[in-house]
Amino acid sequence: MNNENETAFFLLINEQESGPYTRGQIQIMLARGEIAQSTPCADDTRAKWQPVGELFKPSSRRFVIAAAVAAVLAVAVAAAAAWYWFEYHHTPKSTVPPPPNVSYKKWQKTSSLSVTLPPTTWEKRLGRNLHRVAYQAATNFVAQDLSRPETAKFAPFKSCEIQGVDWRFRVKGEVQALTKSNNLRKYNFEIFMARGSNEIWTVEYLDRSKARGSSKTDDGE
Repeated sequence: MNNENETAFFLLINEQESGPYTRGQIQIMLARGEIAQSTPCADDTRAKWQPVGELFKPSSRRFVIAAAVAAVLAVAVAAAAAWYWFEYHHTPKSTVPPPPNVSYKKWQKTSSLSVTLPPTTWEKRLGRNLHRVAYQAATNFVAQDLSRPETAKFAPFKSCEIQGVDWRFRVKGEVQALTKSNNLRKYNFEIFMARGSNEIWTVEYLDRSKARGSSKTDDGE
């Protein structure tokens, strides 16, 4: 027989020879506990009897490959977990913090606007990326300042300029939305916000202007 799986094997059970069995059949019997690891076993020549557990022990090469695969998977999972934590639960340090006081000509009385953004269960355990929370608060406030907030499409988080590490944050980005006259317009916005200890975010300053290339005519905002 050319194939190893086709080799016939015999077992010695209660001092009586039993068989023939294929390799697969014996492995199933071992898995089910129908025979013990110490049960004598021999091939069809009956030249040498030895415990079935030694004859059918796992290949060392297979064990090494399985261990290597498990190690690679463990490293991949650890790397993914580290990336996820850094991306969603770690606040990057801002190189230029927002100024302590804001005094612009286009001051808008928006301090009455507020939004509560409590941490999720995972954020309570692992921490919060406050830049992502600031982005969420900013898009909420800017949407409220649009004529048709339900049509707002904000630039993704990665493309926005965000500053702040503690209780004050500045977010600068772009948004597209329809006007009252159903015209699509792109706006640049800059917003300064304060984060309260109870996770209530309030607006200190909000400036929204048409992006370059947008029409300057009255579009029915």
